[in-house]
Amino acid sequence: MAFVDELHRFESRLVNQMRNSFADLRRAAHRRKEIRATVAELSALSDRELSDLGIARGEIYAIAKQNGS
Repeated sequence: MAFVDELHRFESRLVNQMRNSFADLRRAAHRRKEIRATVAELSALSDRELSDLGIARGEIYAIAKQNGS
């Protein structure tokens, strides 16, 4: 009986770890999607518009990544 109880506890921990791992993957995918959208939106602006915002074109990814967190 003790073996069966230990097996059930192991299965429960394994299922929880898998559930947490998949949740982490979903959050990371969502964050990457937000970063890509921000990069696309900022990249579509002209150099003049970016300058008005105080952003250099080379800073776009860093800004998107910072704001995506």
